[in-house]
Amino acid sequence: VEEAQTMLQDSLQDEENPITRDGYEVFPGKHKPQPQTEKECVDIGNEIRDMAKDAFNAGNMELALRKYSKAKRYLVFMHHISKSAPHKVPEDDKGKLLTSCDLNMALTYLKMSKWKHCQRICSEVLEREPGNIKALYRLGCAERDQGEIDLARQTFKKAISLAPGDKSLRKGLVLCDQKQKIESRQGSKLARKMFGAGFGNIYPTAQIGTDKDKDHAGETPTELTHTLSPSQKDGMEQEDVVPKENSDSQLTGQDEEEQLEQAVQAVKTAAKKMARKKDGTAKVEEAIEALRNLREGDSQKDAQSDQAPAV
Repeated sequence: VEEAQTMLQDSLQDEENPITRDGYEVFPGKHKPQPQTEKECVDIGNEIRDMAKDAFNAGNMELALRKYSKAKRYLVFMHHISKSAPHKVPEDDKGKLLTSCDLNMALTYLKMSKWKHCQRICSEVLEREPGNIKALYRLGCAERDQGEIDLARQTFKKAISLAPGDKSLRKGLVLCDQKQKIESRQGSKLARKMFGAGFGNIYPTAQIGTDKDKDHAGETPTELTHTLSPSQKDGMEQEDVVPKENSDSQLTGQDEEEQLEQAVQAVKTAAKKMARKKDGTAKVEEAIEALRNLREGDSQKDAQSDQAPAV
């Protein structure tokens, strides 16, 4: 509605401009003088349509669309002319003129990348003329360019069944297949980009230390931190990479160093795999949990040693 109002306002301004002015009322019949015969409506409509063609060829799609819309209003106004008025226009000619104007509007919408408007106009034509090849072709183009590949393919196939020798229809069908392949490749690239950088794109709270680390998927990050929410922890089965020891057990310094080295190696190994396997995230989380448990055990031991009485 807003777009239609804007178009009407612009049409009024066109009549104030000597270059775009056609000399006819924006709405036929609103002011006198008004067309008195059907032939007069056709003559005025054709004159305005010629101005629309000139604007289209000049690349002024907005002006062309306004003039085509205005020409259509004069063609539709034929139905309001008295039946007793002279200079009748045959019904078949009325339909052809209206269809021609509609198809020109559809082409203009197509050039302006207004796919929905083009589809609407073509659908109106096909309601009157189900076998109109131009309407089917432009409808298929609008569906294809809008990304509705399956609908476009069906439309082109229907048109080809009606006009098997039309090369433009077959080309339109081929372009559907090409567009689908391009979109499929783009989707694959996007997926690789999302998962190639690791789990950081899947879990927003995950961070990989530097941009350099992110750009080299599969290499060991220099710094790796990951924080899980309580809901994520509850919903994830965790298995410690390094088995927990009882608080009563005593580890020698060498054992602790070996255990810590094993945990670090587990983190590095999981980080290398996370870019290639979806389960890499769980392995990293397991190793990080093991490190966390080990550090907590060291802190408890340090606290106990601090509290022990001096001998």
